[in-house]
Amino acid sequence: MSKSKESIWPDIEKTLNELDKSDLIILIKDLYGQSTDIEMIIDARFSKNNRRILENYRKKIIKAFMTGLEPPELPKIKDGMNAIKDYKIATKDLEGVIDLSITYCEQSIDYSNEYCYCEEDIEDGVNDIMQDLKQIIEEDKSGTYLALFREDLLKLYKLADKAEDYMFEEFIGDALEDLGIKKNDNK
Repeated sequence: MSKSKESIWPDIEKTLNELDKSDLIILIKDLYGQSTDIEMIIDARFSKNNRRILENYRKKIIKAFMTGLEPPELPKIKDGMNAIKDYKIATKDLEGVIDLSITYCEQSIDYSNEYCYCEEDIEDGVNDIMQDLKQIIEEDKSGTYLALFREDLLKLYKLADKAEDYMFEEFIGDALEDLGIKKNDNK
């Protein structure tokens, strides 16, 4: 939250706490149609169809990299990263965050390979995403996330190894090796 928003938030929070349930529902309904981003966040927070919600955020990531123009526009890195952040905030679904993070990295590599675009902004995005993904998996003491995504992460590692930009292999490889995943693992 920005400083100006932080300064008025206590007033807003106080007013919201004074509203009854029907007024809050009307407020949320009014906000719902204001923008696609707001709709996606409200859908993610309150919908029971988590798979559909996850796929909507995945489409947003893919759209950030697929400009459809020749020559291509630069990818909208922030849009892709914000999709992951918004999904995480709205759902608290870390399994979905890992899934979207893998999609983001795959899209980054595919875009860079297809358009021979190996720039620092894409590399930095992948590095940031991989560090966040690694932290989520490390904090899961049960090992569930690593077990669930081991094969997908190994495929990502191999994709990065074949990438035109060697930095993908470095960023992804370092993060995954810290998690105990080696490039040549077959498990």
